[in-house]
Amino acid sequence: MQCEGICPNSLSFVAVLRAYGNTKASECILAVHSQVHGEPLYKKDIMISNALINAYMKCSLVSKALELFNDLAIKDSVSWNVLISGYAQVGHSEEALSFYELMETAGFSPDPFTYACICKACANLCAVYQCQQIFTNIVNDGLFQRDIVTSNSLLDMLSKCSMLKEAHEVFDRLPSRDIISWNSLIAGYAQHEHFAEALTCFEQMQDDNFAPDAFTFASVVRACGDLGASSKGQEIHVDMVKYGSLETDMVLGTALVHMYATFGMLGEAQDVFDKLPFQDSTSFNALLTGYAQSGKIEFVIELFSKFIEYNIKLDSATFSNVLNMYIHTGLLEDAQLYFKTMVEVFITLLTIDHFNCLADLFGRAGDVEKAALVIKEMPFHSNFAAWITFLGACQNCRHAKLGRWAFENASELTEKDAAAHVLMSNIYAAISTYHMTGAGL
Repeated sequence: MQCEGICPNSLSFVAVLRAYGNTKASECILAVHSQVHGEPLYKKDIMISNALINAYMKCSLVSKALELFNDLAIKDSVSWNVLISGYAQVGHSEEALSFYELMETAGFSPDPFTYACICKACANLCAVYQCQQIFTNIVNDGLFQRDIVTSNSLLDMLSKCSMLKEAHEVFDRLPSRDIISWNSLIAGYAQHEHFAEALTCFEQMQDDNFAPDAFTFASVVRACGDLGASSKGQEIHVDMVKYGSLETDMVLGTALVHMYATFGMLGEAQDVFDKLPFQDSTSFNALLTGYAQSGKIEFVIELFSKFIEYNIKLDSATFSNVLNMYIHTGLLEDAQLYFKTMVEVFITLLTIDHFNCLADLFGRAGDVEKAALVIKEMPFHSNFAAWITFLGACQNCRHAKLGRWAFENASELTEKDAAAHVLMSNIYAAISTYHMTGAGL
């Protein structure tokens, strides 16, 4: 166009900047900015400035966008919206809220686009006070009954900020609903562990002839798992197959593996796992957790070997699952060998919880001296949980010396918790009773 001597107008620049922003072509955006900066058109056409701010934000060039915004002699509602939207999109939610307040101070009224952005920012922050203010503004404007985007944004914000009563009231007053409306409400209930309500909404959604999507299924599968609703979970699995949601969705497949593992239905969990498009550390951990909790040692060892064989990235959850299995089955020697391998090969992935698990295992086996050695030699400062667990083991073994050591360290971390005092008193009482009984008193 320019090679043929045709001079671009505002619409040309806006279209080009939109394309560069969508493709994150930051160097090209800078070049266009440099080109238009000296043009008379640039100084009098705010469309180009707004397009530049939007493009910079899409490339996460926040300082450039803010600099340009501050330099604008005249700002319109679009200028404010693209800045607020940009901050919300790059995760700078506090800045988005600040500029929303400045926008109102400057005399600009928020529109549906503004509310959609600011609801997202509030939801990310779980900013309940601001959430209540925005909720009031939207209700007073009547926007949530006229604009489905605003109503869905409001539902999502209220649900994520744990304002579930208000979310359901808004939902009930909507003149029309779509799948996003239902998903926001169901996800809110599931996120805040109101699992029965999540499943009730799911059934109502189907009664209203809305077909669930992957997002819906992710929420209700979690609800079934945590409620122990195995029959409902199996029904939902059938629905997922019916709607084709399992064919390529790893998140849903892994959620199903976790659900069946939670139910102890390990055959079903293994079957879903085997049919996944590919296996990753999350799906392996979901299956491994089920086998570990059921004490299926041979399956846990086999899965852990596959982790190594398939070069799947291990994480701390993997180690915790296996260690917890050894704790509950009491296989002390196997646990020591496993932990030794972890220290030699995966030392960077170990956390204080792993050392606490091993110390707990020794304590449960009555070997408080080895448990104390683990605590002394771990490359972390022991936390209150470690000392209380160890103190409980000392109580069971009536070991006053090590118990006193644990009590003093626990008390240094917190003097307000009565648990340490109770356990230490129990140790002394048990020893006193033992000596009195032994003396024939």
